[in-house]
Amino acid sequence: MVPRVHQHVRRADVRDEVETLKNVLKSPVRRHHWVRDALHGIRERFEDALGTAMAEGIEVGRHIAEIGRILGL
Repeated sequence: MVPRVHQHVRRADVRDEVETLKNVLKSPVRRHHWVRDALHGIRERFEDALGTAMAEGIEVGRHIAEIGRILGL
């Protein structure tokens, strides 16, 4: 399970990236690379979260399998 501190940090990171994108889109001066960079930042945050969730899921699966072996299941 993801510790609450890490969940909070990830949510804050995603919120910050989305806020940055909103500000870029509201800006009177539109720069395509700003939009690209903001979208890239959001994508990176989601990829990081996905990678962490997968790794933690694998770890939990190992623990469950070990418990099953201990219980003779």
